[in-house]
Amino acid sequence: MAGDAVSEVIGTLLLVGVVVVGMVLIGILLFTNQAPSQLPAFDGIITNLSKTIYICHKGGDPLWKGQYQILVDGVDRTGAFVSDGGEPWSVGDTLNYTAATMPKLVVLVANQSQGGRIILLSTDLTKEALLAVPSFVQVAVNSAASVTFPGTSTSRDLIVVGIFWSSQAVSITSVTDTTGNTYNLAIGPTNWGGSYRDAVYYASNIVGGGAAPTITVAFSGAQGGTMTYAAEYSGVATINPLDQTSEGYGTGTVLESGIKATGQGTELIYGFCMSANTATVDPSFTARSTFSNNFIADRTVTRTGYYHVFGTNSAGDWMVQMATFRGG
Repeated sequence: MAGDAVSEVIGTLLLVGVVVVGMVLIGILLFTNQAPSQLPAFDGIITNLSKTIYICHKGGDPLWKGQYQILVDGVDRTGAFVSDGGEPWSVGDTLNYTAATMPKLVVLVANQSQGGRIILLSTDLTKEALLAVPSFVQVAVNSAASVTFPGTSTSRDLIVVGIFWSSQAVSITSVTDTTGNTYNLAIGPTNWGGSYRDAVYYASNIVGGGAAPTITVAFSGAQGGTMTYAAEYSGVATINPLDQTSEGYGTGTVLESGIKATGQGTELIYGFCMSANTATVDPSFTARSTFSNNFIADRTVTRTGYYHVFGTNSAGDWMVQMATFRGG
């Protein structure tokens, strides 16, 4: 009798243990497959050249694998998306996938334990204007207050001009070119090194064709020396292209412009740097000119984020300015 009682107690304990383990497993399954309590926000971007879809987590709960699906033209491509962050998919992390052909419809859904799905993002790419990707066209540099491009410019392009001069008592009164384009101040003038000044101007939606344009900078008075760095870019928005600007200056071997968050996915990050010695841009940028041991450089980004222009300086004073321009 006593043995039977002990057996019943052990059996009961085992049964309770199995039930508890089963409930824990069910709880885990429900947790990993249910929709998040606070639905995340997302930003979906696609470029018309790379066929790459970028989906950036903008806020709300993180998502674990198994909690979401990404359908591209009705086909589950979740496993093909690559993350620039870890697990789970959290705020600031971006997933990307490059399709073989231009996608038409992208849908992101959150899975629920009951089998239903909640749509978090649905983008019909056939109804949205696809952003052009900014790209470099040509550059011209001169140790004077004017510079001429090597070739004809193209209508609707962007021209960016970095200007250095050696008197903080003198200002720029105008920037013009032989094609009649209008130049606006992007950033500056920035004083640095005790007696130097710099500024960046730009002309958007330019008039191209004809002879190669000559750009001329006029000043309010005499100054000891000038350098003019001009670059042309295509694929930039023709209306209000300037997004963010920042500047930095100092002494030593590390240089950087200051960090800013871009407001659009596809943008051109432009940098203009002057040094009393030798400045070198970080390899994540492409240097378009290193004239007189300074640089103008750029990179194209395809998702919103925090960006800056940075690099190294051999010694002494330095100044670096950043301007970002929207693709379009």
